[in-house]
Amino acid sequence: MSINSEQLRVLVERVDSILATRRGLLPAVQREVDDAARRKSDIEQLLTLLTELKQIETDQDALQRIEGAIDDLNRLLASFGTREKTLDALRVRFSRDTVNIGVSGEARVGKSTTLQKFSGLTDTQIPTGKGLPVTAVRSEIFNSADERAEVTFRDQKTFVTEYVQPLLEIVNKHLDTPLAVDTLAGLRTAKFPETLGANVDSVSTDSLSRLLDAQRSLSAYESLLTGSVKQVALGDLRSYVSYPTKEDLDAEKSTGTPTNRSYIAVKSVKIFCPFPRLGGLKIGLVDLPGLGEIGESVADMHLHGLEDGVDQIFPIMRPTDAEGYAKQGIAKNIDHLRRIQPGIKRRGDLITAGINVNVTLLFSLERYDAVIEAYLTGLERRQGPVNHVTSVASFFVSRVDVEVDKRLEAIGTDAALALKGKAAVANAQLAYELFTQRFSGPRWEALAARGARVQRPLWASTSTKDPSYPDTLYVDSLVAPDTVNTMPEKTLDAFDDHGTLARTADADFDAAREVLARLAEVGVDLNDVTAQLEVEGVASFTSSFDSLIETLTAKAAGPAQPSGGKA
Repeated sequence: MSINSEQLRVLVERVDSILATRRGLLPAVQREVDDAARRKSDIEQLLTLLTELKQIETDQDALQRIEGAIDDLNRLLASFGTREKTLDALRVRFSRDTVNIGVSGEARVGKSTTLQKFSGLTDTQIPTGKGLPVTAVRSEIFNSADERAEVTFRDQKTFVTEYVQPLLEIVNKHLDTPLAVDTLAGLRTAKFPETLGANVDSVSTDSLSRLLDAQRSLSAYESLLTGSVKQVALGDLRSYVSYPTKEDLDAEKSTGTPTNRSYIAVKSVKIFCPFPRLGGLKIGLVDLPGLGEIGESVADMHLHGLEDGVDQIFPIMRPTDAEGYAKQGIAKNIDHLRRIQPGIKRRGDLITAGINVNVTLLFSLERYDAVIEAYLTGLERRQGPVNHVTSVASFFVSRVDVEVDKRLEAIGTDAALALKGKAAVANAQLAYELFTQRFSGPRWEALAARGARVQRPLWASTSTKDPSYPDTLYVDSLVAPDTVNTMPEKTLDAFDDHGTLARTADADFDAAREVLARLAEVGVDLNDVTAQLEVEGVASFTSSFDSLIETLTAKAAGPAQPSGGKA
């Protein structure tokens, strides 16, 4: 890794700025924490009073009202519990004095080697291996002038719940009679099978192997299950974080004496050391054990507690030998990791990052409302300028009529048939009404004062599919300010020739609502229609992308050049 002094200076300033901004937000978070605690206390007192009142009330109507109020207050109390957790998470994150990067990926792809390059540590602290997973413990490595390590051990209870039981959950799927382990004594006496038979996935086989190792080596690490924190010299750290070597396993097999598996008792490790050429940079690296060959419940175990400890994920991937692509399975593992990453994981996060977004395949008003909310929230969270951030929401039109018309024809009544060709425009016009409502009022005005732009509705799929309808139906009916219409060339030519240029999208929202009400009356569930179209749209886009990749792959391969031919 090469970095000059000027680049380092800029990095240090940026990280320091992030941390200073966080610290500045702490008082506001604390006020919200205090407010939530007060409101929660008030609700709990009300619940106590209502519960006491319920014991003495004899009127059945009054009792029913009291029980309803208690149910409502319990739901409200649960929501404040969720709010408290969220605020606590923010408080932890904003209190940290480092920006933390989680490094993970599948085992055996060079993750530990990458960490060594950044931190300057060696195999003694971050073991690497040839073809074998060797890092068994989650480690946090901080850029510091100190050189030391803190090893945190599990206690007996958390060892069983966080280590043994997730593995056992996987193994039990293959057993006729599931096993239960609730204590160390239960682990010691459990009758685990030696194998799970043929045609069993590698995750399950590995889980059984880990359980057997934990059982056979229990006497070697049981004394460490204290829940304590131990200061360890960096030179002695390997024995706490690595799997046994091949030589260790051979010796265990030949002597029958369990090898050292201290890592089983270790919950986490913090390492403090100076990073080469990165002096003064307040960063931490979170070394996650390799994912991909362990079950989801075990992966959850590794990731537990990191929701507030990681600012960004740095995935390590290695291409397959045959195609030059990372293995398909890595995508699932990265998705798993993104659950703990507060970075780019929602549309609103892209807007916050200043990335312009086209949100496509919108059919329903409910989905569109959620998209607008994501856009507004993203702008509000953005610390920098917002005047250059733009977005469109692609609302599909004609496909709605195609599906609704089929259902109307199946119903076959005069009232149903009279509604053919009306659903799509009415649905889109009400989407425009929603646009005008959400991009007005105090909330939007505050963003507009910062220079924010509206997220424009983009009318997609506007060619007429039914030849009996006017060829400019989905253009003439949806003209309004701040809209975009993506017309195919044939429709564009038709509109240029005989289209009607008039403001129509917001001409009569009540008439549009009446159309949707009549659709419901004749038996057409528009929510079902839009849900189906969304699923079909995603499948269609996926198929098109796959077809594109197949075509590009074929063209990249190309016909073999004949010997002596022109290049």
